[in-house]
Amino acid sequence: MLCDPIKAANHVKYAEKYGVVEGVLDMFFNPVAKPYVTQNGTAVIEVKGLMGVGLTKFEKITGGADMEEISEQIDEALVNPAVKRIAFRVNSPGGTVLGTPELADKVASLPIPSMTYVKELMASGGVYAFSQTDHVIASPSAYVGSIGVIMVDESYAEHYKQIGLQLEIFRAGKFKAANVAGEGYSEDMREDEQRRINAMHDRFKAVVKRKRSYVRDEDMEGQIFTGEEAAAKGLVTGLAVSFKDALAQFEASN
Repeated sequence: MLCDPIKAANHVKYAEKYGVVEGVLDMFFNPVAKPYVTQNGTAVIEVKGLMGVGLTKFEKITGGADMEEISEQIDEALVNPAVKRIAFRVNSPGGTVLGTPELADKVASLPIPSMTYVKELMASGGVYAFSQTDHVIASPSAYVGSIGVIMVDESYAEHYKQIGLQLEIFRAGKFKAANVAGEGYSEDMREDEQRRINAMHDRFKAVVKRKRSYVRDEDMEGQIFTGEEAAAKGLVTGLAVSFKDALAQFEASN
């Protein structure tokens, strides 16, 4: 982002204080199309950026997609009598584990026909949630995949030794506050974290296969595929060079 984040945050505060229209900030930082309904009755919902839950206004206008808002947009579409089907335009690298399974379940249970279109990127949590539509259409050069779970943490234990600093940590419960203050992980803690990551990955794969049953486990080990490759592997159900073309196909068949 080509701006000073502190100054940007201050601009948001001033905007709220003096009543600057929020849409002006949206246009400047992160213009995102609002949901709309086509003449043929398709509700179009855009999902753009890192996915999270309960994002602040600043996080949203600088590139975040709030899964709670996406869920609300789905609810609004479902109660609109003009809506016959839902299409998601997704361009996301994924996001937090928190909130993604719930959104995936909601998308999977939609009572009307649904489609996802990917022009650029649908990875990780984006795949988790939006592989659950009836149809997943991608441009041939899009990137789709990264089905996996990652957690990154930093340990300063060796640095503390080098500078002669010794941490004194008292805990009850051998897994309590793993790596607190950068102390490092015991072997039990490492095993516990890896067990949790593995369980999340297993759940991720099972959710994808709930709708995309032809995908092989060996193709869900964190790889990224082009749209063409993803179609051959069953991750997407068709190819289209534009959302307009994908929408026309979707509306014609549903």
